Amino acid sequence: MHPTRSIQSYGPAEVAEGPMFIGFFMNVLLYGIMVNQTYLYFTQYRRDKTWTKTFVACIFFLDTLNTVFDFAYLYDSLIVHFDNVPFLARADWLFTLDPALTAIIASLVQLFYAWRVKVLTGSVWLMASVVIFALAGVAGGIATSVEVMRRRFFQEFIRFEDVVIVWLVAECLGDILITTILVYHLKSHKTGLEETDILVDRIIRMTVQTGLATAICATTDLVLYLTQPIAYHLILNFFLCKLYTNSLLSSLNSRNLQGAGSVDSGKTGLMVSKRASMPVPPSEFRRSSLFIDVESIRVSDAELGVRQQV
Repeated sequence: MHPTRSIQSYGPAEVAEGPMFIGFFMNVLLYGIMVNQTYLYFTQYRRDKTWTKTFVACIFFLDTLNTVFDFAYLYDSLIVHFDNVPFLARADWLFTLDPALTAIIASLVQLFYAWRVKVLTGSVWLMASVVIFALAGVAGGIATSVEVMRRRFFQEFIRFEDVVIVWLVAECLGDILITTILVYHLKSHKTGLEETDILVDRIIRMTVQTGLATAICATTDLVLYLTQPIAYHLILNFFLCKLYTNSLLSSLNSRNLQGAGSVDSGKTGLMVSKRASMPVPPSEFRRSSLFIDVESIRVSDAELGVRQQV
């Protein structure tokens, strides 16, 4: 593609519907993973608290609506209104809902992590910081939907860049803050036992990778929105909410793993269990049996913190 190619030289569906189609493919792929993770959650953690299961069900419902609305919009645009150039140039009410739904899902997930941060660290200020970014993100996303409804035409979307910046920057900073808090907490609770600290370091890397995935996606989305005349940012925007949902479900489903040297980890929780693989004196075994709980939600209740069993 020549860098000086004008937007008028693109086909009518290339400007927006083309990137949407690619993004929807990723949306459906991640939706399949989400369905599997949701099934695993409700079959393996039946005794989780009712509010947690209700929260997961609500997130699943909203994410399903997102996929249904995206599919309906693309079908209406590319099939029903095939070769209808004026229709392809503007958004309808189905597309208008996408930014708001994405922001609501992302913010709900961040609010869930904010609660975990409060229970984990005991700091109301850290929780409040995450909540501020989450609320700013949902406000920016809803404002973006309102502007889409007002402007309609895709080529005019750059005119409301302020609310888009608030939306995506708030989500990105919220993700970075959550990841930073968790990593700092893990590092500050290392035990000095080499094997256990190796496992903690591994979990820290996993936490960073999981936490930054959504931040990088949101940042790239914003950069493409601000710099590209073609709506390439919609590729990322169409599956951004699925990254948040899968991150949450992955965290919830990674608890209480069994086995020697098991690592139970998620964005907000982990359990490192170091077991002796061969008989050792009782005193040595007691020293080597170490649990680090950042989030260990048992089948009957939720327990967060850091503890050692000796």
